[in-house]
Formats: sequence, structure tokens, C-alpha cells
Amino acid sequence: MDNKQDNPIFAKSRAEQLEDWLANVFWFHYKWYFIAAVFAAALVVMFIVGAVSEVKYDWRVVYLSSEAPDPAREKALIRLLEDKLPETGRNHRVDVELVNSAAGDVGEPAYGYLENQDCIIFLLDDAVKEKYSQLGFFEDAMPVKGETGLYAALHDSPVKMLSAEDPQYSSYSQQFLDAVNRENLEEHDKLMGLAEKAASELSK
Repeated sequence: MDNKQDNPIFAKSRAEQLEDWLANVFWFHYKWYFIAAVFAAALVVMFIVGAVSEVKYDWRVVYLSSEAPDPAREKALIRLLEDKLPETGRNHRVDVELVNSAAGDVGEPAYGYLENQDCIIFLLDDAVKEKYSQLGFFEDAMPVKGETGLYAALHDSPVKMLSAEDPQYSSYSQQFLDAVNRENLEEHDKLMGLAEKAASELSK
């Protein structure tokens, strides 16, 4: 009977046997499965990290100013807004995205923001308020308490109604789109109600 100690296979340590198996069996037969699994795992990790780190803003407030951007001023306004605005029930805290559209020339209104249904609350300085009021916007702007020359205003942009006749949504049934439209309207009406309370709080 052969002695196992004389057989080079059995003479190898467990670590060496494992290394041989990985190199000659596992990697040869399963390397593409392994590479695909590692790639898929990396995608899952990236998706989870992105989802966790992404900030879900409660409010997107547009700050229209006739002056050049001032980072310190913006930070102060964000603190003020986070203190005054109500949370929308998304994460049990108030996160505010302040969009600064400060510019020296206020001759044209910011139509992009005014047509965006996510932009409900606007902050304006004296010059912008006067100019936009002449154009028919923000006529009900209210002064922000403790902030000289700063006004809060609301703008209710119509919610876009989705239709199956639109090529972008042609693969969906109109019944499904009608349900989505109802949900969007309900969410928008809820935000408008909260925005009205928020504007009132800012003026107190």
C-alpha cells in the first residue's frame, strides 16, 4: 500500500491544496461567473450608497435677488427656512434646497422656475418684487420677519397632466395615467396647503 506521505498531493498543506484548487479548478471553470457576481455586487452597493446618501428635499425654495450671490447669506436663509417651514413627512425633518437665481438684471422673469410645479415658495428682494409685481407675479408677497427688504411669495404652477397621446407615455394606459394624475394633484394640493402656512410663519 502506498504511503500517503510519499504522494505529493497529500504532502501539500491545506493552504497549498486550497491555492491549487482555486487556481486550477475554480478559476478555470467559474471565473466568468465570479467576475459577473462581483460586478453585480458592486452595482448593488453603489445603488444602496447612492440611495442612502441622496437628500430628499422637503422644499425647493427659489431665491430671486438683484444682487450677486452671497454664500453666507444663502446659508443664513437656509437655516431660517428649515426653522420655519413644515416637514412634508418624508424623513421627519426639514431639508430645504435653496435655488439662488441672483442676478443684476431682473428685466425678465424666471419663467423656468415659474413653470416648475416643484417651485412653490419664492424669496424676493425689494427690486425683484417691484419688477415682478409690474409683470403680474408675486402680487401677494409678504415681508419676511427680521429680514429687511426680503419677501416671501407663493406661486402655484399648474400640475402637468399625463396623457397616453403623448409619445413619451404612449406605452401606458390612460386609466393608469389618470391614477397618476390624481396622485400628483393630491400631493401638489397638500404642498400648497403647507406652503401657505409656511409663508404665514415667515411673516410672523
